[in-house]
Amino acid sequence: MKLKNQFFALITLSLLLLGGCSYFEFNKTPQLLKKEYGGCFLGKIQLTDSDTIMYEVSNDTLYLHVIIRKNCNSLPSDSIVLDQENVNVYLKDTKEPVAYCNCDFKFTYKLANYSTIKNFNVYYKDFDLTTYKLWKTLEFISL
Repeated sequence: MKLKNQFFALITLSLLLLGGCSYFEFNKTPQLLKKEYGGCFLGKIQLTDSDTIMYEVSNDTLYLHVIIRKNCNSLPSDSIVLDQENVNVYLKDTKEPVAYCNCDFKFTYKLANYSTIKNFNVYYKDFDLTTYKLWKTLEFISL
């Protein structure tokens, strides 16, 4: 009886380890590790020809970059919502744009557990609007 219980325990442990590793490897919800902001004329941000969403992968980390050209006075703020398949970024103006200049605002998100991500969606809300609108979507293609 004792040998039968040990055998059963060994089989159960083996199944848990094999099944558990694949479950935890591929079914993790993406996790935000760090968020960085590069505002108007801060750092070495180059003015771009158009608004941009791009990503890069380095080791086990995904970096999502959102660059948006807005009025120098607009002061955009951000929030991010992660689910199993989507990274949703919400940007909004916090001040009325009154200056006579434009510049790039850059938001960078450092993410772990990104293997299940399918899309990056960026929503934007102008200062005088009450709802967010989809601004850009980028499909994630893992190698």
